[in-house]
Amino acid sequence: MHLVRCSALLIALFLLNASDAVGQTAAPAADTEMVAAAGGSQSLYLSAGDPVTRRALRANRMIASAAFRPASFANLGTYVNSHLTYPELAQKNYREGEVRLRLHLSAEGHVQKATVVDGLGLGCDEAAVQLAMAMPAWTPATRHGVPVESMADLAIHFRLR
Repeated sequence: MHLVRCSALLIALFLLNASDAVGQTAAPAADTEMVAAAGGSQSLYLSAGDPVTRRALRANRMIASAAFRPASFANLGTYVNSHLTYPELAQKNYREGEVRLRLHLSAEGHVQKATVVDGLGLGCDEAAVQLAMAMPAWTPATRHGVPVESMADLAIHFRLR
């Protein structure tokens, strides 16, 4: 029984590690089903009928988290607060809220692209993208200790004071 659980875990880890550099998993075969999420946007696919226990899934999450470390930015809140410019049009219209961005980061940690996932309008989206593109390098994501390209979601809050 332990051998079967280990095989399922190894298959899941192989598929997780076979993903491309930005954290997308390989497409599942026709006889597979999604059985668990392993943090972030990565999903694990195992063959149908493989016995997967909560214990195996917890062990897989620990192994996957040791194998992949997401990108990070020290003092992100301080940086955003000191560099964000509130658009004048948004201030005049009392627009408050959050702009959600998806950042594409290089293996060196530089922001290559910032895409608005959920915007506010009135110049807030553009201000958030401009802030993200001007950021200094992040600490890059690593897979097995090697820096890799990755994506990060970032929420920029616009609040009138």
